[in-house]
Amino acid sequence: MPEMIDNLNKLIEWSNANSGFVSIVLFAFSIGFAWITGIFRSLIKKPKFKIRILPGPTMCSTFTTGKKHEGFDVHRTAISVYLSIANVGSAPASIEKVWVGYRWHIKPFSLLWLRYRCFKYGSSGKRVPSLLLKVAK
Repeated sequence: MPEMIDNLNKLIEWSNANSGFVSIVLFAFSIGFAWITGIFRSLIKKPKFKIRILPGPTMCSTFTTGKKHEGFDVHRTAISVYLSIANVGSAPASIEKVWVGYRWHIKPFSLLWLRYRCFKYGSSGKRVPSLLLKVAK
């Protein structure tokens, strides 16, 4: 037992003489403790949105404008979506832009898919494989 107290006194004297080392050990201990307790997880705040479509007049409508472009009718598409957006995260957030898109439910490799996906109209009005249109641009 006196041997242990002697070693402890030597350790105390050494740590007093080497305060830089002790400060590094305390720093490492506090970082480890913060990581284990999850303090860093609460400091990194992220907004999290809960988005749902409300029942109501959600619709998509396409109508012609009466104008022509390269021999084809010009049309406009209007989309109306009623949404509920709530921030359930831990950070404040704002919404600057909303982009709305739609998915065309057409079966791959069907006749309509081949017609509209693989062949498009070129500037001359003739059907051209879409790969050639990408290369020509």
